[in-house]
Amino acid sequence: MEQYSGKLAHWLAFYLCKGIGVKTLIALSQKHELSELFALTNAQLQSLGLTQSQANNLTNTDWHQVEHYQTLIIPFRLNI
Repeated sequence: MEQYSGKLAHWLAFYLCKGIGVKTLIALSQKHELSELFALTNAQLQSLGLTQSQANNLTNTDWHQVEHYQTLIIPFRLNI
């Protein structure tokens, strides 16, 4: 399935990824664009410090689930 674009989709995808906590997510996002991380191979993700399990989970992101949550959240987004 085609990846959904935008920061919200990428943050949701990471949040829903089993085994990747907030600290890991923030550390990765400070060094790389989140969108770039979804294009990496398992080996490349592991070289960034992810475990094999985390890399597998990330490369097999359930984009249908991301889309579902994104459609629930978007109506509540505020421009602050």
